[in-house]
Amino acid sequence: CDPIPMAETSPQAKIEGEAASKITTSNIATEVKGSNTDNPPEQHVKQQDEKSAGVDEKSKVFRFDTAKGAFKQRVQQASSDPESQYAVGMKFFQGKEEGIKQDYQQALVWWTKAANQGHPGALTNIGVMHFRGLGVPKDEKTAAGYYQKAAKQNDAGALCNLGFMYKNGLGDLGKDEKKAVEMFSKAADKGHAGAQCNLGVMYFNGLGGLEKNEKKALELYVKAAASEHAGAQCNLAGMHLKGLGGLEADERKAMEYYSLAASQGHRTAQAHLRKIIENSAARSKKRGLFSFRK
Repeated sequence: CDPIPMAETSPQAKIEGEAASKITTSNIATEVKGSNTDNPPEQHVKQQDEKSAGVDEKSKVFRFDTAKGAFKQRVQQASSDPESQYAVGMKFFQGKEEGIKQDYQQALVWWTKAANQGHPGALTNIGVMHFRGLGVPKDEKTAAGYYQKAAKQNDAGALCNLGFMYKNGLGDLGKDEKKAVEMFSKAADKGHAGAQCNLGVMYFNGLGGLEKNEKKALELYVKAAASEHAGAQCNLAGMHLKGLGGLEADERKAMEYYSLAASQGHRTAQAHLRKIIENSAARSKKRGLFSFRK
């Protein structure tokens, strides 16, 4: 994710951008983080709900069995259906099923089959693989092309990823913050938590032709945080800590949101949480010494 500082006085802002590792139930989504963060960029690969990973012929949803023989038999059923091809690709990408090893090449083969039939999730995920260099040479320009194809179908993950690329001038798209706002807005309207967080960052900083608006940023962070988006939780904590966006400064509330983000491995949130705890301990110690001397 690309660092996008919220403001010098505020802990951090995070923008869902380009660069993947985490698997979620939404299309690949990239994250752009705020100031003073060493977190690597994250991108999310769209996948089917694990509970619905395999059904009957009529529903056209591919069902998986963990046994190798059964899996091979099921793969044959995915010869023409893009949803089944997409699901098979995800299984190879994850490599979490018994008897199925992680294999980016096989994931790419199956996603390409689905993408050739216009499957937006497959197009987006192939874009991520090119952006990250997973199973293929790293190529931001090719990644942008796949995102654009998926975005034409209003795929939220692709729209968010394109917003990230426009924000940072990647993939030969040229830096265009207004276009980034447009992409984030479209994805945010579809309920994409990462895009909501990113759009919040843009409002907070007054980027892309937007007027600086902390209250609007707060509103977007709240929406994204409700979807357990770690970056939004961290940004929301910062606003509670500093009393921004019309909020009263509230260290306990800040700790609550930092803790939620930290529990998801968000390193910036972990650092802020640790600092608050250390400062609190130092204040308590100082008060104790003062009382003793008195």
